[in-house]
Amino acid sequence: MKLQIIYTGIDHPNHIKALDLFAEGIKANGDEVITQGSPDAYVIFGSWKDRDQPHHNAKRAVVNSGKPFVCIETPIFGRKPVQNHISDDCFRVGLNGFLNYRGKFVPDGFQPDANRLGMMCERLDVEIVEKQNKKGPIVLALQLPGDASLEGQDINKWFADWIEKMLIIEDKVVRFPQLPREYDRSVLDRACDTGWKLQQGDYRSLQSTLRGSRLTISYSSGFGTDSIIAGTPAIVDSEASFAYDVAHKDIMNLHNPFFPSTEDRIRWLSRLAYHQWFMDEFESGECWKHIKALMDE
Repeated sequence: MKLQIIYTGIDHPNHIKALDLFAEGIKANGDEVITQGSPDAYVIFGSWKDRDQPHHNAKRAVVNSGKPFVCIETPIFGRKPVQNHISDDCFRVGLNGFLNYRGKFVPDGFQPDANRLGMMCERLDVEIVEKQNKKGPIVLALQLPGDASLEGQDINKWFADWIEKMLIIEDKVVRFPQLPREYDRSVLDRACDTGWKLQQGDYRSLQSTLRGSRLTISYSSGFGTDSIIAGTPAIVDSEASFAYDVAHKDIMNLHNPFFPSTEDRIRWLSRLAYHQWFMDEFESGECWKHIKALMDE
């Protein structure tokens, strides 16, 4: 098989390294990396948006080519602080997409080896909290307006809808990934008028926020996944979230939300452990061998 790796607009040295090592893994499996001619498939790094910028244009061309493509993105769990993403050594890798129910990550009927989850949690310093958190506020996590994982959803409208749904809820917090000035002022004013407390998102406060909450609400970000790992039930409003299958679905029962058993969370995370790979697995070809098998289904 011949693959072309798209480097257009990739300027972080660590992201270039990830693509270079993935190329080594392709060749380790007896496949070919080409820079000219017609490839059988592509490899891209990161999501794509409808913006006239070289990296987005190049990736949209791949997506619209009709050919299979491998998408490398930030990890689903065990993420490092945003400012340190360039030092990640573990990445999500999907076929023809990077979101849940959009890309393909494991074969049909896949039975994961639970040992991989243990290895991944150890290397990423992830703790799966067994006891459910039942005290504290409800925390709603916003996403950056225009984020690719929103798939066109207006995050201000989404939050405005939740404000009206939760008028009778007293203890509630909205968490911003960026400064509040990025969001609709009228929506924020309505939130403050109806009892919402504002919290500036910060990596250092993530775990204490999750473990000090009784329920979280998010759209498609990794916040829902982090929440369930930390022992806190989660509502996610898009099936593009990797927490969708283990999330609470009943808006009428916020005081007694569904929370999966430890066994169910282990099964869920054991599958997610095959959605992301370390760079040494890129280089060895183990990741590409896994993804290549998906193309044959």
